[in-house]
Amino acid sequence: MRILWEMRREPLSFRSLQTRCDSMSPSVLNQRLAELREAGVVEVAEEGGYCFTRMGHALLDALVPLHAWAKLWASQWTVGEKAVIEMKRDDLYTLPKDLPVPVDDGACDHLPGMLVPRIVLRSTEGELVDMANVSTKKRTVFFFYPLSGRPDEDPLPGWNEIAGARGCTPQACAYRDHFSEFESLGVQVYGVSSQDTEYQREFAERTGLPYVLLSDRQLELTKGLRLPTFEVAGMALIKRLTLVASEGRIERAFYPVFPPDQNAEEVISYLRAS
Repeated sequence: MRILWEMRREPLSFRSLQTRCDSMSPSVLNQRLAELREAGVVEVAEEGGYCFTRMGHALLDALVPLHAWAKLWASQWTVGEKAVIEMKRDDLYTLPKDLPVPVDDGACDHLPGMLVPRIVLRSTEGELVDMANVSTKKRTVFFFYPLSGRPDEDPLPGWNEIAGARGCTPQACAYRDHFSEFESLGVQVYGVSSQDTEYQREFAERTGLPYVLLSDRQLELTKGLRLPTFEVAGMALIKRLTLVASEGRIERAFYPVFPPDQNAEEVISYLRAS
């Protein structure tokens, strides 16, 4: 209700909604937005930010009396009841405070100056993306992440104890929230992981990502660039790192990436300065 009320006049970015809905944690706000998008009430606007769909606009007439009713009964909710509701949602959007910090083991020292290999990966839009081609036409950011979680699934055993593993959702959402800044700099963004396209598509739709994800399921790009990996539960996963490429060549490698939710801002600072 609060989210819809704040959006009634204009599209709002996630950050603006977070400011206006300050009593709502980022994880809950993300989950509510995903539910509203799934219900067809809210969508991501072309210029960025969240806005009403045609169906959502049809609900506006009912929103004013409903908002008045909500204000009347809000005072009868106890702090305990609110806490129970918050705890029922799996928090994929917030980083725990005691995560181990990854160290630079030199596994990406060879990357700056390398040509981007002519390898084709499938995107969440169903297209085949030639890595060398896209990075030649336009300055490009590729952020690699190991494995995004799902609200209805428990994390892999010991996931939080693996340095650099936790934080794929906060990282991806940070790129989402700063997407317009990348566009203004003339930079395109791709997320890359070793999950299949269907798994990635569910993640992209649930979190409202405005950029596409690429599936390196067979680890062709990973092997071509000799990227660092690790294995969990029989799965080969790419370590978290970010590459900036232009004219078909890697100009900068960010590794290790920590904390993940600040990676987008770090990359933007680099792009503006270079």
